[in-house]
Amino acid sequence: MGEVQFDSTIKPLFLLSTIFGLVPVSPFNKNKGQELFTTKCLYILWSLLWVVSIISFVSYNTYDELHSKSERNEVIKVSTNFYFWTMIFTCVTTYINNIIFRDKFPNIVSKLLEVDKGLVPNSTSRVYQEERTSALKDTLVILAAISIIKVLVSYATKTIHPISVSYYTFEAIILFIITLTIIQFKTWVKKLKQRLKIIIKILSKYSKPQQRTIISTSNKTAPFFEEMSHEQTDFMENSEEIDQLQRIYNDLYEAKELVMHLYGIPAVCQTMTVFLTCLFTLYWGIYAFNVKHNQLEASIYFVTCGYTFVLLAWVLLNCHLATGEAHSVIVCIEKMTKQINFPQQVERDLMKFVWQIKDMPIDFTPCGLFTLNLPFLCSIVSQICTYIIILIQFTN
Repeated sequence: MGEVQFDSTIKPLFLLSTIFGLVPVSPFNKNKGQELFTTKCLYILWSLLWVVSIISFVSYNTYDELHSKSERNEVIKVSTNFYFWTMIFTCVTTYINNIIFRDKFPNIVSKLLEVDKGLVPNSTSRVYQEERTSALKDTLVILAAISIIKVLVSYATKTIHPISVSYYTFEAIILFIITLTIIQFKTWVKKLKQRLKIIIKILSKYSKPQQRTIISTSNKTAPFFEEMSHEQTDFMENSEEIDQLQRIYNDLYEAKELVMHLYGIPAVCQTMTVFLTCLFTLYWGIYAFNVKHNQLEASIYFVTCGYTFVLLAWVLLNCHLATGEAHSVIVCIEKMTKQINFPQQVERDLMKFVWQIKDMPIDFTPCGLFTLNLPFLCSIVSQICTYIIILIQFTN
């Protein structure tokens, strides 16, 4: 029953991702037989589409150079080429990474299911409902945002030449794929955050002396902190409960490591791509508004810039909050040890749990290059402001 509920929380998003070859056809078990064949077919299909997109881009560039009636700004030309090649590189890298690490996906699912088996059933049910609603919202936001961008780009494309149409179509598809991958990563981060919140609720609830009812010692296979009416003992009279918490946190940490193995390299590439998208579209919008006096074209670039920035801020905020929840567990335990006189062995085990969290932090550092959090977002904003001034100086 739990697996079906967990499955339903991510089905809409990952079904959409399967169509684009971003996840295995059967993400909840390792691919075998026909499923593996179908996955390979999807990878081959999208590999061919990348070849077509590269040919379309080169053809469009050549066509634009030969038939352009006005001299194009060199900065615009170079930035456009660099921007599109970066997007192609990011998508190809993401696909290669998914092919190599496709077995990580079912491992993440199984690891989170292990965590859920150890938590309170009622709490995980509520989490599943919240995550199912969140997944549906994510999918609708993705479809709405990409549809708006595609409509605006299509409306702004005055030429109906097939090469031009194919170029803008593949640009929309690439942006859509990058968006899907970012939302996938955000979904896993949010799942980790929700389970850390359950741990905090458990500690907060049972640290209050008047609510120290607690678990049955007669059934060791029962979910952690399941309230029983018989053979109740006081909370944390021995180390078994703390050991169970440590095992749950260890599973969460392993799930986080699997997520970073699967999304580490794509996260680096896509952070770079989103940064360049924000920078170049902002510059193109300023250029279209001030130099070309084309408000429609400028608004299209500004909308694209705003969308990609909000997408980046969204995922960084979730990473920041997940890391904060892990720190909140430490704060909660330290408050407990100061407010309640635990037996010496129990207090020692609680401090071991604190050191475990400090030694195994829930943070998100793709390839060890940078940490995904709000300070990193602030540094990106400052870099965009710096480089936009430089680009404007080149234009003048």
